[in-house]
Amino acid sequence: SLTLDVLDRAITLSRLTNGAFDITAGPLVEAWGFTKRRGQKPSSEVVQAALARVGYQKLVLDHERGTAELLEPGMAVNLGAIGKGYALDHIAASLRAAGIDDFLVHGGRSSVLVAGDDEPGTGSGWRVAVEHPLLPGTRLGGLRLAGQALGTSGSGKQFFHHQGRRLGHVIDPRTGWPSGDMLSLTVLAPSAMDADALATGLFVMGWEQANQLVQAGKAESTSATRSPALLGSNVALIGVFPTGRQAGVELRRTGLAEGTWIEHSD
Repeated sequence: SLTLDVLDRAITLSRLTNGAFDITAGPLVEAWGFTKRRGQKPSSEVVQAALARVGYQKLVLDHERGTAELLEPGMAVNLGAIGKGYALDHIAASLRAAGIDDFLVHGGRSSVLVAGDDEPGTGSGWRVAVEHPLLPGTRLGGLRLAGQALGTSGSGKQFFHHQGRRLGHVIDPRTGWPSGDMLSLTVLAPSAMDADALATGLFVMGWEQANQLVQAGKAESTSATRSPALLGSNVALIGVFPTGRQAGVELRRTGLAEGTWIEHSD
């Protein structure tokens, strides 16, 4: 079924990111108040209680019977970080089946999938902006996408400060604490489902580990046998980091094909 397909891919991506992406992490987001957009630091006891109800390893699929089972009471599945991309992939498949080769579909600015060109027949792809995570409407640069999907995750809009530390709404399912050394992370991948999920998982992992995973995938793609535990060669990252200045940011990019990045000009 479609549901089991997306759950199965979610588990695969959880393994790939060492649990940094986890569709069962909802109790932690709730514990930190972000489900009601009122972020607050919970007690360690509340965090530990939520962690006991989190873990993709406790989600068991049976494809023959068509069932999915959560092994702990109080667990829940939230497909918010993968379901939208999965929907875009299906929309794209329907468009292609109808003979439409040039299109851009999106589920908001954080999830985009393109095919063909914005000017059909030119081979130019589609131009998509990368926005400032703290200043909506402000461009940091752009991407020229061709047959790719884009997913963005970050804590630019939902966060609060505690003891001088900025705590965002993207929670590390392994520790129970807000995570990430970036303000936002944009991921390019062949499918919208993977782009969305990897944007969350790699944001949680942090730039260094995410970059290592991307580079390992590119190196592995040149070998005769590719491990399913690695990303493919068509994954790229754009990380946006705080600089300490008010609304000041620094960009880092890795894995982008030549000609993909468009510098912003005032």
